[in-house]
Formats: sequence, C-alpha cells, structure tokens
Amino acid sequence: MKKLLLIFSTALLLFACSSDDNSGTQVANLTPPDWILGDWRYLVNEGNGSQLTQNGLNFLFNDVCEVYSTNVVCFKSTYGNEPGFSFTEYHKNDSEYKFSYTVGDQTKTYSFVRLDGNKIRQSEGVDYDNAILEKI
Repeated sequence: MKKLLLIFSTALLLFACSSDDNSGTQVANLTPPDWILGDWRYLVNEGNGSQLTQNGLNFLFNDVCEVYSTNVVCFKSTYGNEPGFSFTEYHKNDSEYKFSYTVGDQTKTYSFVRLDGNKIRQSEGVDYDNAILEKI
C-alpha cells in the first residue's frame, strides 16, 4: 500500500509540474524578429476589394508603436517612466511573435503570425479577431 501511495504521489508531482506554454521573459526592451520590423497597416475588405487603413503598427528595434491617422503611440516612449511598466516576450521565431506590455496593473498582449507575402495576422491586442496587416 505504501508503494502504491508513493508511486501515485510521484506521478501526481511530475504531472503537476509540467511547463507552462504561455510563460514569457520580462525584458527592458522589446527585440522584435527581423521579419516583423517596419511599418504595417490594417487591411480591410471594402465593397470594391481590400484597402489599407491609416491605422497600424510600427515595429522598431526596441519598441512597438500603434499608428493612428492623427498620432503615434510608442509603448516604451509613452509609458516607459510609468510605475510598474514592463515588457514581456513570449514567442519569437521565424513565423510568430507574441509580447505584452504592463503599466501598473493593466496588461495588453499582442500576438502575430507571419503569412505569405508581406502580411501578418494579429490575433491578440486588437478589437477584432484575426486582423490582417500589410507591410508598407
């Protein structure tokens, strides 16, 4: 009976300590992969086909900026001196990039997948699912 209890406890401990796929690394500066660096604009479907909007994202070597028709908000430049500001990078490879930034107790996460051509799909950090951006 003691052996059975020991085996069960060991198995429970092994499975309970499995790694978390969403764990990230807190960093002072974002380091986006080369394939995503540059200016990107949201692609929307209109009645006469797809068109680029004036809104998008600009990936820099150490920051990311949200681009709007009237202004640009770079995360580190804008929020970097706020209490509790931090970046966390989760996935960074040849086809995927995921990061978040935190200011105080508010966290916003962004997730991108590289598509064919000069396009990426954004699945987090946007008000609608699976937004497509095109590099300009």
